[in-house]
Amino acid sequence: DLGGNQICGCPGDINFDAQVDGQDLAVLLSNWGVCTSDDPTACFADINGDGMVGGPDLTIILSSWGVCVN
Repeated sequence: DLGGNQICGCPGDINFDAQVDGQDLAVLLSNWGVCTSDDPTACFADINGDGMVGGPDLTIILSSWGVCVN
């Protein structure tokens, strides 16, 4: 991409407040289950993109816990 894109260094930061914390965990848990919408923004808590908000996404949140460092 010739440097035109930036990869997020904090994938567990669902609410984009520069930290992974209880708020992100709450969003994840409130969206738990299979993503049924064709709208990609409807399932933003699906961090790993597998079509489901579940255990792997929870693992990403917990392993990223704390202040995001970019």
